[in-house]
Amino acid sequence: MQTNFTEEQLKLKDNKSSEKILKKCVHCGMCNATCPTFNLLGDELDGPRGRIYLIQDMLENEKKPTANVVKHIDRCLSCYGCMTTCPAEVNYMHLIDHGRKYIEKNCEDVGENFPHEARSIHYDKKTSKGIYGKATPEEASELLEEGIEVATIPWVDKSEN
Repeated sequence: MQTNFTEEQLKLKDNKSSEKILKKCVHCGMCNATCPTFNLLGDELDGPRGRIYLIQDMLENEKKPTANVVKHIDRCLSCYGCMTTCPAEVNYMHLIDHGRKYIEKNCEDVGENFPHEARSIHYDKKTSKGIYGKATPEEASELLEEGIEVATIPWVDKSEN
């Protein structure tokens, strides 16, 4: 896979190691055959090859993670079945971890204001920005009914660990 990282970006250790991994990928798609989310949903972006493209684009172009990108990255179960079938031995585990770390660093935690902020982005057509926060199951259902796509994940309070 061709990469377009700048010399400045490659000074970051994670970018340097991700670039080496990205260059090994030959786009064959064999990884998708063993990916449960790809096999269930059938969406290219819900398979390892699609996620690799999303992560590469986000890192090289220093993009803020959009809700769509976060959704597809979050759907990875981290089972790493893809790594067992990859003939190029792409270290997908490092790429998905780097992508998640980048998302966490570049998304805004809006806490309890999540439903309000999600509606504001959706209805006011603000520039898409990555946000995360807390919403009750009822609030999440209301957002989905309004056509606002949200990824629901169990909340882990890091302060309790």
